[in-house]
Amino acid sequence: NEANSLSQGAEVLSEKVQQQAAAVEETSATMEEMNAAVQNNTENASQAAEVVERVQTESEQASQVMSRTIEAMNSIQDSSNEIADIVTLIDSIAFQTNLLALNAAVEAARAGEHGRGFAVVAGEVRALAQKSADAAKDIKHLIDSSVQRIGQGTKLASESGEVIQGITDSINDVATMIHQINTASQEQAEGISQVHQAINDIDSATQANASLVDQTSDSAQNMRQQANELNENMAFFKTNHVAPMSMTTASKPAYALVNTRQVASQPTRSVTKTAQKPQEPANSGSDDEWSDF
Repeated sequence: NEANSLSQGAEVLSEKVQQQAAAVEETSATMEEMNAAVQNNTENASQAAEVVERVQTESEQASQVMSRTIEAMNSIQDSSNEIADIVTLIDSIAFQTNLLALNAAVEAARAGEHGRGFAVVAGEVRALAQKSADAAKDIKHLIDSSVQRIGQGTKLASESGEVIQGITDSINDVATMIHQINTASQEQAEGISQVHQAINDIDSATQANASLVDQTSDSAQNMRQQANELNENMAFFKTNHVAPMSMTTASKPAYALVNTRQVASQPTRSVTKTAQKPQEPANSGSDDEWSDF
């Protein structure tokens, strides 16, 4: 019974260890897949960090270009304002020239025949002054329009610069987060690699335990088989020896059993003395026994 219990326990333990080995092997495969996925994520994070660094550099360059553009437009606006002032001065000079030409024409008219030529010159000067004044007004109008547009462009450039600066700041934040993700992914990959190695060690130990349990199960089965064979042999001996003794005992009366027990309880030397006595005839008492039978 104990051999059977030991064999059954060894078989159950072998099944449990095999199930545990299969579970550990599946866990090891899952950890290996997870490790590969984390390695892939780490590589992707590294590539994303490189891309973000390039975008960060380009955004900083764009921000610098936009700053220089705003400075250039502000300079153009200042130059346009100076040109507008110059045109205003030209318009004022043309107006004063027109007044002087008008006065010269009046004086030429007073001079009569002697001032006729001077009157013609004064008229031409007045006409040129008027043309200069008209041209100055047109230039001033164009410059005012240009200054207004330059002001709008400068405002838009400033807003664009602020937007680019905000994008640059966001890219810097993204770069920082990606760097942190990359670092965390590397640490996670190292941790998973260590866990994977530990699971492999557990798998190896479990396989070794499974092998030992199989050996124990085989030994238990052999022990059970030997125990069964021993039980069969014991049953065989009991059948061959106990049964004739019981038949002889049953054929003898009760006093014979008592004498037999007394003889068996005597020392060995008394048995030897009894053996030295002359034997009785073989047929003594046999007729009575057969008749009783």
